[in-house]
Amino acid sequence: MGLPFKRHLSTIAVLSPARQSTAPFRVAYNMVGPGYLHTMKIRLNAGREFNLHDRSQSQRVAIINEEMAAQWWPRENAVGSQFSVALDDGSTTPVQVIGVARNAKYSSIWEQPARYLYLPVRQMGLPLAASQLVIRTKVVDLRIVCRFADRGVTPIPGDANSKSSGKDEQ
Repeated sequence: MGLPFKRHLSTIAVLSPARQSTAPFRVAYNMVGPGYLHTMKIRLNAGREFNLHDRSQSQRVAIINEEMAAQWWPRENAVGSQFSVALDDGSTTPVQVIGVARNAKYSSIWEQPARYLYLPVRQMGLPLAASQLVIRTKVVDLRIVCRFADRGVTPIPGDANSKSSGKDEQ
C-alpha cells in the first residue's frame, strides 16, 4: 500500500485477457479503500469506486487506469471485463474491472503513462492497522486534523478485516 510519489512502486503478477499473451507480467498497483480516488482527486472515467461491499467474501474487483484499459480493451468499455491475478501459491484468481480511472502520476511527475491497478484493501485480508489514512481537508490548523484522526477508525460490524480500531493494539 502506498501514496503517490513513493520511491518504489509495488507490483503484482497479472495475466492479460485470454485473447492476448498467457504469460504473467508485473503491473504497479495500490491497495486502497472506498473514497481513495475522490480524496486524491483522481477522476473515474467509467464505472464505480470501491465501496463497503467490496470485501474478502465478495467477487474480486479492481479499478484500472486509462493506459491499462487502452492496451487491453482498446475499442471496448473495460468495465465488466476480467483478467487474472497470480497468487503467491502459484494459482490465479479472476478479477472483474469495476472502474477505469484517469492516468495519474504514481512515482514521479516526469513518468510516462503506464498500466496501473487499484485493488480494494478490504479484499486483501490485511488488518486495518496495516493501512495508511489519507485525509483531504481545508482545515489549516493540522492539530485539529490530528485530534480527529487520533480518535481512531471505527470498525465496520461484520467485516473480518475490521478487527483493528486503527490504533496500535497492545
